[in-house]
Amino acid sequence: MPRNKGMLLPSADIFSLSATDAAVLARIHGECFRDAWNVESFSSMLSKGSFFGFLLKFQQKPVGFVLCNSLIDETEIITMCVLSACRNKGYGKYLLKNVIVHAEQRSLKKIILEVSEDNVGGIALYESIGFQKIARRKGYYQNFCQHGNACDALVMSLATI
Repeated sequence: MPRNKGMLLPSADIFSLSATDAAVLARIHGECFRDAWNVESFSSMLSKGSFFGFLLKFQQKPVGFVLCNSLIDETEIITMCVLSACRNKGYGKYLLKNVIVHAEQRSLKKIILEVSEDNVGGIALYESIGFQKIARRKGYYQNFCQHGNACDALVMSLATI
């Protein structure tokens, strides 16, 4: 049974993250990012009270997740990924909307994130929900971009209350 039934998405279930999900998160992260985090990194973050997130399963198989950190009156999306075979099906939007509901329920004023400037799909997703670009971090991502060189991080924000 799902640990958290958020908004409904046909054939998908969403679960609140716990430290026991660390191995699954590391596997998904490794399939989505070149500089993937390991099991220990996820376990360490999820053992801290300020971290939360959601794991999305389609037909009982993990397909994506979002990991966040809440500080004072805002939430930062630390990382989010959906397996490439499952993209463009609404899963990313579903994960984000659950983060928004979580933030609103806790009266958190805004959600922030940073995204590589060459992640066109991610930027389009964030903007479709209402995130706005508020800053640029020059050369933030080293050897992480699609073209292999350093690229900028865009900082985006969404007001929730």
